[in-house]
Amino acid sequence: MVNPGADLYGSDRMALETVRGFVQRGFDVTVALPEAGPLQPLLEDAGASVVMSGTPILRKSSLGPSGLVRLFAEAVTTLPGAVRMVRRHGSRLVLVNTVTPPLWLLAGRIVGAATATHVHESESRASLPVKLALFAPQLFAQRIIINSEFAKGVLKESAPWLVKRTRVVYNFVPGPDDVVPPRTDLSDGVRLLYVGRLSERKGVHVAIQGLRELRDLGVDATLTVVGAVFRGYEAYEESLHQLTRELELTDVVSFEGFKPSVWQSLAGADIALVPSVLDETFGNTAVEAVLAGRPVVASGHSGLMEACGHSKSAVSVPRDDAGAIARAVKDVVERWGEFRLAALDDSQNVAQVFNAANYVSGMMRQLALDQPVGT
Repeated sequence: MVNPGADLYGSDRMALETVRGFVQRGFDVTVALPEAGPLQPLLEDAGASVVMSGTPILRKSSLGPSGLVRLFAEAVTTLPGAVRMVRRHGSRLVLVNTVTPPLWLLAGRIVGAATATHVHESESRASLPVKLALFAPQLFAQRIIINSEFAKGVLKESAPWLVKRTRVVYNFVPGPDDVVPPRTDLSDGVRLLYVGRLSERKGVHVAIQGLRELRDLGVDATLTVVGAVFRGYEAYEESLHQLTRELELTDVVSFEGFKPSVWQSLAGADIALVPSVLDETFGNTAVEAVLAGRPVVASGHSGLMEACGHSKSAVSVPRDDAGAIARAVKDVVERWGEFRLAALDDSQNVAQVFNAANYVSGMMRQLALDQPVGT
């Protein structure tokens, strides 16, 4: 398996769960990472061997002319090492997690291993050159696993030549060991929470704007932001701090950085916000909030609709609409008794949908690994 980073965001956690499923079924798993990080020890604890191997990473920010030249140069210099590594491990399958490190698909095909990609991206609004750069290398993938019907539909529009080899397997989203019931009394103010990558597409700025509008509606509320930026995107994080100052919210917005576990943050929150302004293939953070027994206010589009579709306590709002977020939160607060009970029910019901058994069996079946080792 190849993963483009060593963080613990949604796609990284899916890589970890896939490794656990493989190992539990008797497969030897080696994971190539570009650098050390919090994902590495968890992979090793799951039974995988971890190796460090640099590889070109496709980012939309690097798809200009100079960036493409640099990516091509990196590919030429790193491909031989990738081929040697796949051959040395005698790999039966090369599974690339996300579309961003596609070089390994070519390495697998050169060696004669089966190749597959687990796609977590949905780029319906990207330009045609960006779509081609992201998806053309997937011609080297014999199987593509994607995590929602919405994302498969986007893939059909963006790269129709890949659809026949694409299958949907919903994410496994683990819940907390114990659900801490939501508070019964919100008289001291409602506690809002955003968890996820700090990026413009995730709409963190909309959450902050929504808090301003909510307080202007007379609702006492705070917002905790848990997450960090990709290296090189620090300017967006600074813009969030600047926005907080401009809206006079510095006393009620706290930035807590990346946390390897979200459960303590969710236990201390009342309502989770998932304000993505661009398409999401799924919505792990929304499901995590539901599993923790917290109502969710989420953008009502793309894969988030599938992620929240089993939850009575999830409220959908238009994307990029701070006022809609404020009004939805106000409504949840005013009907808190109803939403509180619905959230507790959801935490049990949703756990039966996005569970490990369903996820792993789906991955094994679609990757033709559901036969005993050696067959």
